[in-house]
Amino acid sequence: MEQYTVSKIAEMLHTNEETVRRWIRSGQLEAIRTSRKEGNIVSQQMLDKFLEGKAKYRRTYSEYIEAASPGSKDSHAHIMPIFESIFTMASAPIALLILQQIQKSKDSKSSTQDVLDAISREQKECQKRIDLKSQTVHQLIQEIADERKRLVELNNLMRQIKNSSEMKG
Repeated sequence: MEQYTVSKIAEMLHTNEETVRRWIRSGQLEAIRTSRKEGNIVSQQMLDKFLEGKAKYRRTYSEYIEAASPGSKDSHAHIMPIFESIFTMASAPIALLILQQIQKSKDSKSSTQDVLDAISREQKECQKRIDLKSQTVHQLIQEIADERKRLVELNNLMRQIKNSSEMKG
């Protein structure tokens, strides 16, 4: 996974390095401090999380990625409206993932079909994660039901013992 320095993030988001440091200090942007000398490193995942709540910077970042991609402006100009709608409708991590998948495609000229294929792949992965989490939830619900039964049994046992000791006493 990609990792970025403070200066690289400032470059990508067209802002000042001190602004990026302020985001880090305030907790808005998560970072890992590698050393005093080298400063902070931000993973792609951390950056995506930050961009989720920052529409202005999300757009700036997508423009930076677009400009940095091979054959940049001309090769993707015909699908820019699609990218814009993805960034409007989807969360930043999903939109950035789709953009990255398209950039990695064999053909330097992306098409609407490339976007649809990338979304389809992400849908399948998302469904797998949902299925796995659903299984986990089902197991937890069963465990909770079992623990509730055990609690009822323990309460009944406690009541029986108290009643028994009151009768003797």
